Amino acid sequence: MTDTPMLRIKRIEVKKLFNLHDHIIELNLDDQITILHGPNGVGKTVMLSMINALFSGKFGYFSSIPFQQFCVVLTNGFEIILSAEMSNHSPKKIYLSLNDGSGKNLGKEPIITNFDIVTLGKLEDKIPWLVPIADERWLDESMGDEIDTVELIKRYSQHLHPAIRKEPRVPRLNFFHEVREQVNIHLIETQRLLRFSPDRNSRYRQESKMVSTVNEYANDLKVRIKEAMENYGQTSQQLEQSYPQRLLTHTAKISAEQLKLHMTDLDLKWREIKGTGILDETKSHPFKMEQLDNLNEAQQNVMALYVQDMQDKLKVLDNLAQRIKVFLDNLNRKFQHKTVKVDRQKGLVAESYDNQSLPLDSLSSGEQHELVLIYDLLFRVHQNTLVLIDEPELSLHLSWQKHFLPDLLEIVKIANFDVLIATHSPYIIGDRSDLMVALEAEIA
Repeated sequence: MTDTPMLRIKRIEVKKLFNLHDHIIELNLDDQITILHGPNGVGKTVMLSMINALFSGKFGYFSSIPFQQFCVVLTNGFEIILSAEMSNHSPKKIYLSLNDGSGKNLGKEPIITNFDIVTLGKLEDKIPWLVPIADERWLDESMGDEIDTVELIKRYSQHLHPAIRKEPRVPRLNFFHEVREQVNIHLIETQRLLRFSPDRNSRYRQESKMVSTVNEYANDLKVRIKEAMENYGQTSQQLEQSYPQRLLTHTAKISAEQLKLHMTDLDLKWREIKGTGILDETKSHPFKMEQLDNLNEAQQNVMALYVQDMQDKLKVLDNLAQRIKVFLDNLNRKFQHKTVKVDRQKGLVAESYDNQSLPLDSLSSGEQHELVLIYDLLFRVHQNTLVLIDEPELSLHLSWQKHFLPDLLEIVKIANFDVLIATHSPYIIGDRSDLMVALEAEIA
């Protein structure tokens, strides 16, 4: 199904969430942004986590959430449904089913999800070499590897309460796996300033450590720039090597005025890319523009090919440069007395008003939240993804909250993804109440 277009989520429904609330969320597919707004306790964050858990295969998450039914409707009409049998206000067993666009049921099966998360959390008391490192992930220091909940139960079931020794079942519905592969989900949680990253200096091959996200993203950008420049160099080399042969077969009639327009556009594009910090070299044409007025046909042919090659070379850097420009513009019009720049050796650098270098992780909490959020959206989210953002207003000044939605709309046009936001802030919504879905606190 690799050639099949990615699917989008158009509606999300939950019944008896926390045994209380029914919610229906119709996503704004035209504007590509939907905002969940409501009081504490109605399930905004939980709804985002349920979507992420469903499509990332973390079915154990649902065992700790009281609900009756959770349904995701896709743009092709397919419905993915989780229905729960309840016992003492907690799910005892959860069934997964899939309906096609005509309403025909393609299969249903139970998924064992009776994990006792509290008991699992206490395992480190019983098994001191088992270290929790992330959601449903542990470092087994005795084996030197990282394991998930399923592997944990296999290895150490004798330490567990009998009720949770049974291994969870991975759904065998082929249709479900095929559909799930066509839906991209990217969750941006409230904890976004620290993240787990592989520890290359660790004696354990797969051990992770907590690192500052702003530093991690600086390294990420450095790698992206390096890859882009390698592609730029390869493209330049290929064009130079093939230039003589292409010149012999290339014919193009182009006027002096057209050449001047192309050269002006190239100069502008070159300055824009150089302004992002990607290119170090200073571009200067080895001729004067007035000389283009007196070219013969052969010279016009040479210049037309020159222009085409320059356009092809810069096209390699264009997408990255465009995203970097939006990224830097977003930050530097908001940060006061500080500037963020791109550096090919370091990825990202920050400077004070007097041009003194600043460690990225010394930026304020609000500045780091803004940097991480904008970088994530521009560089780490794939096209046709549903991005789930929990409380984008965290640590942001009210003026920054007011700018968030207009900035996001601009980014969505560039990167082409859908967004579902959970927020308490009316300033995030601003005058776009048409994008808002209110989750009511009334009991269903």
